[in-house]
Amino acid sequence: MDRDLPVQSPCTSVCQLDAVSGYCLGCWRSGDEIAGWSRFDDQQKHSILALLHARREQAGGRRRRLTARRARGK
Repeated sequence: MDRDLPVQSPCTSVCQLDAVSGYCLGCWRSGDEIAGWSRFDDQQKHSILALLHARREQAGGRRRRLTARRARGK
């Protein structure tokens, strides 16, 4: 990971918060993480990205749903 490049949003265009966990069904961020993304500095964004990977691994290493792009076959 090149920390000199801008940190890209992990958004997958599947924007729906799970009622139980509070995490987005597409990108695994919380509502607060989504809302604050544009205000966070790169260090905060990298920390969130690490959390997303850990959340996915705890859920069995798979995405919950297809991204909108993947659902369209792109």
